[in-house]
Amino acid sequence: MIEVRLSFDEQVAAAKTGFLRGTFMEENVHFHDQSELAAAKYFEIPNFKLTINTFKTVADVGSRIEIKHTTWKEGHLIIRERDRDGDIAVLVTGKSPRYFIVGWLPISICKTDRFKHKDGSWWISQINLRPMPNLRESIYGNVSV
Repeated sequence: MIEVRLSFDEQVAAAKTGFLRGTFMEENVHFHDQSELAAAKYFEIPNFKLTINTFKTVADVGSRIEIKHTTWKEGHLIIRERDRDGDIAVLVTGKSPRYFIVGWLPISICKTDRFKHKDGSWWISQINLRPMPNLRESIYGNVSV
């Protein structure tokens, strides 16, 4: 688990984006969910910009990284049918300003019977996630570019 802390300015920028996302999507969103920004900071992506109105059409971070967040420290990575099979899911836990980048797994691997939950989604416990340093060394290492 790798800790990432957001500055006050980063928290405010993410909260503004969260508010705009909620306005466009007309859904209940967590306005202070800043996990995408925390992940971008971990991956050292320069000039990272949070997106608005791109839900599930483009990656959250980099070229194919889907950020999954829970405030629960021991929480699961939860994948839904609408998540793109070609992406990599990264679990981020915690809440502002302190986040933890827990681990990753290709979404295609997440969507197997082994992880199937009774509600139709897939729940992957943290023990089944790959460590973050292994992502850059894996065949998926270019997804953060």
